[in-house]
Amino acid sequence: MTLSDVDRGRTTPISAALAARMVASHRMYGAQYPLFADNPFLSEAAINRYLDAANDINSIHDLLLRADTLGLFQADTEIFRILSHRDQIPLSSRDGVFTKLITPFAHIRAQGELFDAGKSGIDLLLASASGSTTGGSRQKQITELLIGPLRSSGGAGPASPSDTFLRVFDSQRLIPIDSLFALAEKKGSVDPKTLKTITDQLDRFEESESVRGSLSQEERNSFALGYWSNRHIEQERKFNLERTLKTPEKHDMRDALAPFLRDSMVGLLYSYYAPAGAQLLLTNPQFVRGHDFIGPESSPAAWRVTEVSSGGWPISAGGRLIGSLISLPYAIAEAEQNFLSPTREQALIWADLVPQLIADVTINRWHNVKPEQVRWVALHVRRGKDLMAAAALDPAIQGPVMEAYKRYSTPGRVEWLQDHLQSDSFPKVIAEVPPAILYWLGEDPALANLSPDSASRQITLLKQERADSVSPEAISKVFGTPKPTLTHSYTPGLLKLRTFPALMGYSSRILAESWESNNLYYAALADEMATPVAALDAYVPEWNRSTIENIFATHLEDWPAILRSLQTTGNNIRHQSERASDARVSGN
Repeated sequence: MTLSDVDRGRTTPISAALAARMVASHRMYGAQYPLFADNPFLSEAAINRYLDAANDINSIHDLLLRADTLGLFQADTEIFRILSHRDQIPLSSRDGVFTKLITPFAHIRAQGELFDAGKSGIDLLLASASGSTTGGSRQKQITELLIGPLRSSGGAGPASPSDTFLRVFDSQRLIPIDSLFALAEKKGSVDPKTLKTITDQLDRFEESESVRGSLSQEERNSFALGYWSNRHIEQERKFNLERTLKTPEKHDMRDALAPFLRDSMVGLLYSYYAPAGAQLLLTNPQFVRGHDFIGPESSPAAWRVTEVSSGGWPISAGGRLIGSLISLPYAIAEAEQNFLSPTREQALIWADLVPQLIADVTINRWHNVKPEQVRWVALHVRRGKDLMAAAALDPAIQGPVMEAYKRYSTPGRVEWLQDHLQSDSFPKVIAEVPPAILYWLGEDPALANLSPDSASRQITLLKQERADSVSPEAISKVFGTPKPTLTHSYTPGLLKLRTFPALMGYSSRILAESWESNNLYYAALADEMATPVAALDAYVPEWNRSTIENIFATHLEDWPAILRSLQTTGNNIRHQSERASDARVSGN
């Protein structure tokens, strides 16, 4: 199944030789294969080079050096994946960029070599990305590549992505990468401003040491899982900048700074995937440094999926992440979900649902959305409602509409709609239809000629004027959701699946991956509220947070609770807009 997912987007299936190697390596590296599924343009030579580099990293005997190498290697490839998904790295050059990115990490045997590999990786990504600016520091350039132009919310509306990103990076006591490069290059003649930046962050890092009191046996066992991450932190605490500067001939500055560079690069990703309302990333200043890339001796974690570990104990300050960076957005969401505040009791009863809903927004950052795409979704949702209304009034239309509805909904929901479509009030009925199904009905070619309305006429006009922007592929990429369990890929998409039932275990994660309504609902809501497209990357995460906190399910299979919470959030936003409008009128 994994190999099929890797092959899905490729023009030529992988060869038998590479398939055999991937099968043989699946136990060790299988969690990393979504990287190849997300990047179907990678050549077999590049994939083999990646597996060779991974094998070489595993052979590093110094476990602290291995952990730092894993952190920098995986951070570089994760940033590459983000930029490729956004088409910020030209398609024609992606295979070459990827190969050049991972090549320096082969045969790393010293911290200085690792520092150079990390620096060359950053320079390569900045030089290859089409949206990269030539001016400003590397830190600023890579930040803007990830979250767009730096801007402040100015106190009005939700926090901008820039505010959240910079706040998290600073709260983790991380050193800007330019300061690290400057210190490594200039040694004894460091610019005073750069020196002060590094000194201030090191002082704050020293002050952040958690208090270790007496531990229970369970706490000691849990804390032991992070042995090598604790060694990593202790290694950085021993770094004496003043002594190193006074005796540069005795110290290779790159050796001392490589662990800090690892933290800064990994911290860029933690900051990027921080959800709205993040608390753990702001209150635990060792969360990034505490990432355990090694894991316990009995269960190596270097190439496994990212997991939350050591949670629930005071000594862990909220836990740490263990494993690779391949599923980092989901793991951060899983760690942060405990800090959300449900508005009702019995909320958030699906353990795997909420992290997936958070990742749906943090992976798709919404800053590349075009106005015509938002309008396109809104028109199709409206078209779906119009078709439902026509079906309630005209038996000739009801047949085709219900036949289409059967393809997108479960039999039980189909029967419910058939029973209530004409007997109940239409607003009550339409409130039970998920926005994703309304969207699919609106674009269903079998219903294209039914009761033409204003929405369908606008859709036709928009398709003529903006065909590329509103193609099925473009809409799926912008408003779709990642489905790593179903497709072994983190590339967002719309699969038009019936919502899976929630049973036990990981099935609630499949429920979340098959639920594609949230982003489509936010797009329709943004069009209705005339929310500026440039501000959606700030508003949508807050809307998503509100939706999650409003989930109130009465039993395990009550998945329509997600739909009710969406509508509650929409109604609250409409009421807030009305109150603000009334206040402006009364003020005038």
